[in-house]
Amino acid sequence: MRLAFSLPSKDIGPLNAELTDQGGYWGTNSLNLPIAGTWTMKVTVRVSEVDQVSVERKVKIGQ
Repeated sequence: MRLAFSLPSKDIGPLNAELTDQGGYWGTNSLNLPIAGTWTMKVTVRVSEVDQVSVERKVKIGQ
């Protein structure tokens, strides 16, 4: 699984979340989005040896 954030309006990213298995879910404690704005969050999941699925959503990050 890969989680990345981009802020196209400021030409930032993608910033990878460096996810780790937290024992039943994937998470991170090291992601820091440097400024507020409407970021694009992209999740990519490998579903087989050669296939992957990606989904993008806009997320608002406030100050």
